[in-house]
Amino acid sequence: MQNPITDNRTPQTSTLAWLQEHLRPGARMRIASAYFTVGAFGALKNELNNAETIRFLFGQPEFLQRLDATKEIASYVFQDGELKLGSQIKQNSLALECAQWIREKVAIRSIRSGRLSHGKLYHIEYASQIAAFEKSETRNVALVGSSNFTASGLGATKTGGNLELNLETYDDRDREALADWFDTLWHDESYTRDAKDEVLGYLERLHRDNSPEFVYYKTLFHLFESKIGADAEEVAGETRLADSQIWNALFGFQKHGARAAIRKLDDYGGCILADSVGLGKTFTALAVALYFQSVLRQRVLVLAPKKLRENWRVYQASEGSALNPFPKDMFGFALRNHTDLGLEKFAEFDWGQYGLVIIDESHNFRNNAKGRDGKPSRYEFLMEQIVKSGAKTKVLLLSATPVNTDLKDLRNQIAFMTEENDAAFRDSMGISSVANLTTQAQRTFAEWAQKSGRSPRELLTRLPAPFFTLLSELSIARSRSHIEKFYADDLKKIGAFPTRARPISLSPEVDLKGRFPSYDVLHRDISDYKLHLFNPSFYLKDEAKKKYELRQAQAENHLIGMMRVNFLKRLESSVHSFAQTMERTIEKIEALEARIAKFEAFQKENPHVSSGGLFEGELEEIEDEELRTAMEVSQGRFNLADLKLDEWKRDLKSDKAQLARLSNDASAITPDRDAKLAQLKAFIENCVAEKTAPHERKVLVFTAFADTASYLYEHIHAWAKEKWGLESGLVVGSGQNRATFGRSEFNEILFHFSPVSKGRARMSSLAQDGEISVLIATDCISEGQNLQDCGVVVNYDIHWNPVRLIQRFGRVDRLGSLHDTIQMVNFWPTSDLNQYINLKGRVEARMALVDVAGTNQDNILGDAARELIEKDLNFRDEQLKRLQNETLDMDEMDGGVSLSDFTLDDFLGDLSEFWEKRRAEIEGAPNGIFAVAPGSETAPAGIVFCLKRRGQVQKNRAGAARFEPYYLVYIREDGEIELSYTDDKRLLSLLREVCVGHKTPLLELCRAFEAETEAGENLGEVWSLLQKVVAHIGNKGQQIALKSLAKGGLLRAKSSEADSEDEWDLMTWFVIR
Repeated sequence: MQNPITDNRTPQTSTLAWLQEHLRPGARMRIASAYFTVGAFGALKNELNNAETIRFLFGQPEFLQRLDATKEIASYVFQDGELKLGSQIKQNSLALECAQWIREKVAIRSIRSGRLSHGKLYHIEYASQIAAFEKSETRNVALVGSSNFTASGLGATKTGGNLELNLETYDDRDREALADWFDTLWHDESYTRDAKDEVLGYLERLHRDNSPEFVYYKTLFHLFESKIGADAEEVAGETRLADSQIWNALFGFQKHGARAAIRKLDDYGGCILADSVGLGKTFTALAVALYFQSVLRQRVLVLAPKKLRENWRVYQASEGSALNPFPKDMFGFALRNHTDLGLEKFAEFDWGQYGLVIIDESHNFRNNAKGRDGKPSRYEFLMEQIVKSGAKTKVLLLSATPVNTDLKDLRNQIAFMTEENDAAFRDSMGISSVANLTTQAQRTFAEWAQKSGRSPRELLTRLPAPFFTLLSELSIARSRSHIEKFYADDLKKIGAFPTRARPISLSPEVDLKGRFPSYDVLHRDISDYKLHLFNPSFYLKDEAKKKYELRQAQAENHLIGMMRVNFLKRLESSVHSFAQTMERTIEKIEALEARIAKFEAFQKENPHVSSGGLFEGELEEIEDEELRTAMEVSQGRFNLADLKLDEWKRDLKSDKAQLARLSNDASAITPDRDAKLAQLKAFIENCVAEKTAPHERKVLVFTAFADTASYLYEHIHAWAKEKWGLESGLVVGSGQNRATFGRSEFNEILFHFSPVSKGRARMSSLAQDGEISVLIATDCISEGQNLQDCGVVVNYDIHWNPVRLIQRFGRVDRLGSLHDTIQMVNFWPTSDLNQYINLKGRVEARMALVDVAGTNQDNILGDAARELIEKDLNFRDEQLKRLQNETLDMDEMDGGVSLSDFTLDDFLGDLSEFWEKRRAEIEGAPNGIFAVAPGSETAPAGIVFCLKRRGQVQKNRAGAARFEPYYLVYIREDGEIELSYTDDKRLLSLLREVCVGHKTPLLELCRAFEAETEAGENLGEVWSLLQKVVAHIGNKGQQIALKSLAKGGLLRAKSSEADSEDEWDLMTWFVIR
């Protein structure tokens, strides 16, 4: 007797084998099943096509609709990964066959919503009862049990499918009872409804032509499904943030940034907001602050450099400023300077009460230096007293340059998010050690940096995948080019960025009478200055040396080098600033001479001296960060009794004579002899002559030093008013600001300078009948200000770091500019920039930067740090050369990579816009769909496959993709890999380039591909390329794993690598033609 049970344990006992045996020509069939898949049809299509009629009853109610993708509701699927990969690329043609079969032979009904049928039935009968008895192979028969009409349910998969239990029956009574049960449900409208058109509609989606844009967004949906939607709804739609003034003032990309930042803060305890200059990081951070304040009911602390304090103070409700553009939001954040950390005057301040700390210019904390003399460093204070103590604190870091030359910079800032727990991301990201990961990435970077002809793309393909995960999950970094690419629709509404004109380079002499020494002579002289004032350790008596640290002498030499740097920078700023610096240094020598004389007379008074201590009370006012750092590390104290005072006094006298000669020469250059000042006036005249519109008569002049700024204002404001009727303003921070129109208050001056961008018309307390046209400022406004009413920026001195010049220009290089074209003007110290860069004094001074940087960090590369820092300084020089001919953006600075190369928030934001409008369509689209997209010079003919690895997800193992279990690979039609899964961001950018905008199928390309493949029947070439992609993923993974093993990683066995096509599902694919 034949076994009446089918269970899929063997091919012979599978439901598929049973149906193949009993389905004969002329069969009439009843099927009850929860699901139906194309895979099942493909396995049985010959037998099904022979059937006379088929009635299909779906037992899962509303199986065609995914009512809520967030809930675990069993949903009807046509393609669920059961097809082999080779069949998946043919599913379009298979769906077409299936649709034709349904139209001709199949009726379909579904159980209505609210009811459920678990019954599975396959009932076969034939029209001729005689035939049923005469031929055993066409006997009427039924199979009832657990098998759904899916490949797994039928046992049609390679692994044999599900273990089922079904019972065969030939008994007439049983068969008729089953048929009656089926027919009763079929005809009862209260239980079932017709669903044939819906099924055909879904199948049509499988075989129809698709637009490249839709398949691009479907691909993004696969990659970002775990993130999409939560931030948009929870932040903007379900909270008071959506109705706030700040939220409604944000551009679309800023809203996406705020949503992403909130999500990252919630997931990981921190976020780095590293948007490029001019993209409004301050406004984005304010939105995040309001979310924590108003929605989460947590306190917020803002830590800002002293020079940027006023940028934040205007928004505080407690200040009651009439210039606050968001008064209704009632911002209640506390505001402190970086330099306030650890000060005794704030000893009673409760630093540990904040749920969110926003750190502006967070790169100032990239160095985890240790404190001295029992006092914690600012880094230590921030970590211990704010982050670790009191309330659980999340950290939002704002910086356009969070990394300088060493990835330890990044690691130290990430430590604020993790409270120095190196394994904090073990569970959330699969990263067991942030320190080990950044060390590995730094080694990779160092190896790459040594190569000639290196390219950023090469570096990106060599860095470990977990490093991409770390940066992508913790940071938001968009550039101007990214905004133009990803937010084109926004730009159409708010206006594009202005065009940057080629920079104007000016290089005037110092003295109109030609009596002042040339730059190269002064550079040479300054490089020879010994500056014994800052070198007390040099005069230690032999018997006293053992009492002091030997490294203090090194710190003093660094400080002397930085003082030479400061002299050069002052000289390049203005002859007035240079004279002031010479005079102040002479005064310090005279004060030290007086202290020595007093000690020699009384022996016990003021017995201690230190090089850094000569600046006691001045450190907060030092404008140069690197000089301030040198002063802070030169705090060793010496007893005057331990020093050779006669020798020191002799050398101090010599220094003073040297400096006095320079001071006298510089002081002789009066304003009427100042050639640089004269050229600035001539340029301003040229800008405003024959101009009538207020915004066309504006000039923004930047200088690094407050004394230069005050000097320029003193000798320009009256001249500009009398000759050209122009109002002027001076902004140097707090306390020394001045203006010829309105009050001399920091923010009021800026409102009068840029009334349109600042929204002055809304401020009834401000005068509306005039504007400031010439604004002279220090770098206190080089960040965080919208001044795009102006179209001209003058760099009166050239900062040695080109990033600062970009930041300055970013005040006017912004969306909403009143100018089609904007202009940068650079005052160079000499017309021969190559000669200037190679001047002996400057080279030696620059090496002091290397020494100071190296002194203050425990670099993970040891001796290699100095070389890397020197390479960075050389890189700065190359960018300075470029600034003679072009205006740069952060992401246009050649030679390296930035955070924007790692982050993927652009694509998530891209998807969010599409998803919010077409959620049901994008979620309901079947897997395996493809589109034909146009090629280009950067997109050669080939195919991009998006594959999903089956089985358990193991993120961040060696060789894994960033989007594990999804892999994206671009293979050319000649079989060569164009872009691997390790280059995923570049590949996504390319897909966006060739797909977005093509909202309908490209019919000409579709028909051509259809002809090539004989309407999908001949996909041999596609299959060959797909096999090569699968093999490439396996080989690439092994290569990366071997490299990981060589660097201390773990190597998995090759058998665990998914290099078989049976271990993959095809999610989407693109034919590039």
